[in-house]
Amino acid sequence: RARFIVFLLCLFVVFVFGVVPIEESENARILPPIAALDIGEFVEEPSGLTFCNATGHLYAICDKPKCHYIYEMLTDGTPVRAWEISKNHDDIEAVACDDKKGLIYVAEEENMKISSYIFPDINNSSTYFNLETKNSPQLIPVSNFTLPTHGGDTNSGLEGLTIDTKRDRIYTVYEKKPRMFYTLTPTGRELNLTVTYFSGDLSGLAYDDHQDKLWVLSDQSSRVFLTDVTCSIIYDYWDLPILRSEGIAINYYVDPPELYITTDPSSPNGAPYVPIMVTFLLPKIGTGLKFPNNPNVLGTVNCTGCDEVWDEIFTVEKNFNEKVQHQELVYSLELVGCLLVIFLPIAIIIIVIFARKLQQYDPSSYPSTPQKKRKSNDGASLWGDIFNLGQKKEKNMYTSTAVIPGTNFEDQNF
Repeated sequence: RARFIVFLLCLFVVFVFGVVPIEESENARILPPIAALDIGEFVEEPSGLTFCNATGHLYAICDKPKCHYIYEMLTDGTPVRAWEISKNHDDIEAVACDDKKGLIYVAEEENMKISSYIFPDINNSSTYFNLETKNSPQLIPVSNFTLPTHGGDTNSGLEGLTIDTKRDRIYTVYEKKPRMFYTLTPTGRELNLTVTYFSGDLSGLAYDDHQDKLWVLSDQSSRVFLTDVTCSIIYDYWDLPILRSEGIAINYYVDPPELYITTDPSSPNGAPYVPIMVTFLLPKIGTGLKFPNNPNVLGTVNCTGCDEVWDEIFTVEKNFNEKVQHQELVYSLELVGCLLVIFLPIAIIIIVIFARKLQQYDPSSYPSTPQKKRKSNDGASLWGDIFNLGQKKEKNMYTSTAVIPGTNFEDQNF
């Protein structure tokens, strides 16, 4: 019976949301972080992340209107420099490196536009513009192209971006409604389109050239998936201990390899978050939720900076909840005030009418009659008089006539 109910719920979810829920085991497979850092002072709203082999550094982008930069960082989150890009970009959601061709790409969500720049080398001034009037060096643009939405939701768009250097392909994803995976040539020609169903949304991509697979991030599911290069076959997947995950990158230059994820603190609904970068050991196939019968070997590890980050997240959420409660109280008081303005005059009018009727009431108009001789509908009453509900009745005068038989009283002897 329980399985039948679960089956019906799954059908309901698929019908309403178009999402095939992944069966979870009782033992969660949550990736344990080994480091966490608030990077908000350098990258205010990190929405995309990539690792570039050419420098061994991380590159992040920000989706705020004023963020027209690509932010270079060390793998521990230490800022290196900000590279300025064109101000014509809007709502940048993804960034990716092409180490073979020496390019770096950015993707705009709603515009469905992907642009490329020469990958900058700080030791090679020919790879960027260094203007004296600018605080940051400017990247040199190369090309751009726009993708079709294929009828997707206009409130959604491009979210993840990565480069397959083995096949010379660009992979990008449409966030949701529907969740689409694009396979493109470097010029933007569409080679394949896959609609996925394994997650709530698609928020980040990272190509793994060592395994020839894709790491796919889902913000809504709070999970990371390992798939084939068509985003069709799931090899394994893991839960994440963080929310608002939007940027993902992997690093094989360290042993063991590491996985980096950044979070976007902005939220149209619900509490805000903290702009953090979290580091994990790159998980192996067989340790995730795809293999629930395997022993959970993830466990817990020492995490540098996690306590400070968790405390900061708790404080942000607490302050948000307190503001919400305060705002709810303000709205409640405003509602009470509006109701008083509407209904108080009505109540006053009713009380005044009632008082005047009481003043006009004359008890002498209603003679006292024994209760047993009165009928419920006889005459008027006080309440009927006040609310004009009593109906006046005409009194019928009855004359009784007695017929006395003729008698001669003189003939009677008394």
